[in-house]
Amino acid sequence: MKAVREALELMLQHHEPYPALVVNRQWDMVMSNGPAQRFTAMLGEPDALWRLVDPSGGRNVMRMTFHPQGMQPRLRNWAQVAPLLLSRLQREVAADPTHLALRQVLADVCQFPGVPETWHHQGWVLPMPPPIFPLEYDLGEHTLKLFSMVSTFGTALDITAEELRVETFFPADDFSRDFFRMLSA
Repeated sequence: MKAVREALELMLQHHEPYPALVVNRQWDMVMSNGPAQRFTAMLGEPDALWRLVDPSGGRNVMRMTFHPQGMQPRLRNWAQVAPLLLSRLQREVAADPTHLALRQVLADVCQFPGVPETWHHQGWVLPMPPPIFPLEYDLGEHTLKLFSMVSTFGTALDITAEELRVETFFPADDFSRDFFRMLSA
């Protein structure tokens, strides 16, 4: 795993000035780059914020996204993105129903305000989630327009590497590109 960890650190570093993170099977963040950390800090003091949105003690990015005091109120395209993410979680739980931690994440995010019950069981109604997720983050007068891509290991040699995913965020317009360049300066 040492070589995998070093490769992941290099990937995160090379993705700067844009946010990137590594998550495990149940979407707990295990690594992130500086821009991802600074972006999270825009929501509030990071340690306190993570404790608020993820009382399990982890740093679960799905809980951060769905929590009403996390990303949810800042996503202008919440009604577009949330059902897609929920569908992804539902499909992952269906593919591995014995993964209790992943099932708990799904149960938790379904209980948050702003997640209508009609979304709880759409996994098989919605089309397969797209390979990228468009995100519109409210900055007040401006909107950050990003898209997120999740990459997985195709030929992992051990279970710990196989369960890791790299989520990278890219700017979808000039304002967002310039914003992240300034954030990293």
